[in-house]
Amino acid sequence: MLHDDQTDLDRDARLIEAKRELARHTSNSTVNHTDFAPSQLRPIALSIETKKPSKDVDSTNLQMGSWHAAQWNFLATAVRLSSQDGRVPKSPLEQMELVKRAEAWLDQLPFLPGVVVQGHKWSLVLSTREGQKTILWTEREFGTTQSIQDIFKIVAGLRELAAWCRRVYLPWWEESVLRDLIPNDDATK
Repeated sequence: MLHDDQTDLDRDARLIEAKRELARHTSNSTVNHTDFAPSQLRPIALSIETKKPSKDVDSTNLQMGSWHAAQWNFLATAVRLSSQDGRVPKSPLEQMELVKRAEAWLDQLPFLPGVVVQGHKWSLVLSTREGQKTILWTEREFGTTQSIQDIFKIVAGLRELAAWCRRVYLPWWEESVLRDLIPNDDATK
């Protein structure tokens, strides 16, 4: 199969327009659960929380859990917004149908990853969603900065997470969140 730069450029332009359209309909004018300007049109796939070694683990988990709960809730809202295609649901039944479709899309995303860096220790955390509830799975250490070998473990772990974001999260995000917002080929020509 040949690589077609023009097709990629057209696709990228359509994705950017779809992201802008989504941002126009969200309360914070972004495609994320935060209004941090540099990530306005860049979906957040991985959260990293840094803490001092003396910081309480429970407060770190609470922070990451709150962040992930906000992300899951935003994703549910974004999927519903995409399904509405700019329309306001006409009835409670139509609203319930949108919620069911959003939940079906969210069920296809197995988890949201996060990294907690506390002093030298690097840990993987994951959150899953059960209905409206966010479950945080914590404290799976994957390296430290105390030895060269452990630093390589951190690098390997981060590379795996980046690959997951590219292979799993971003395709899911484009398909579930942007699917009804991406202009078709005829609209871009």
